[in-house]
Amino acid sequence: MKRRVIAVIICAVFANKCRLPEAQDPSKKSAPVTEATEKAPSKIKTVENIQDYYNAETKTLDLRSQNITSIDASVFERAPFASEITKLILSNNNLDSLPDTLAKFTELIELKIDHNKLKKFPDIFKELKSLQILDISHNNLTSISDTIGYAENLTELYINNNKLACIPYSINFLKKLEILQAKDNNVEFDYDFNKKN
Repeated sequence: MKRRVIAVIICAVFANKCRLPEAQDPSKKSAPVTEATEKAPSKIKTVENIQDYYNAETKTLDLRSQNITSIDASVFERAPFASEITKLILSNNNLDSLPDTLAKFTELIELKIDHNKLKKFPDIFKELKSLQILDISHNNLTSISDTIGYAENLTELYINNNKLACIPYSINFLKKLEILQAKDNNVEFDYDFNKKN
């Protein structure tokens, strides 16, 4: 079965060689109104700061557009829903880093951290083996860990609009990857688009 990749393939590199239909940017979808009546504090220091934003029915923690600048490592580590949460949305904040304790969310299926100021994504891919959708677009990332190849269930990856100098070859090991957006990066793209499963 020929590998199916629906993507924008580094427009900066391939713009004159191919034109593919651009996949929809999930960050542009309209954001549902959160049930919480007050904004979360800009510095998340305790689990209580985010408890009202967790929906147990959908297993979703939605903290988009809260002007968050930092999250204490203990918050993810002590979250009572850590073993069940499947979707985390941190889009449109001012985060420049994430704690490694995000790895505690082992059942995470969808992770959206687009439109922040991230300079580095924590090396936690070995723990996030359930992850299917990762959106870290529109940040300040300069690299991605080679261990992304361990995210074996990843089907959608959005890394466009960053400052990536290179993209790891281990992306070739993501056999279920269907959507890859990587435009607007100044990168050396080491990916085999003709690879078959």
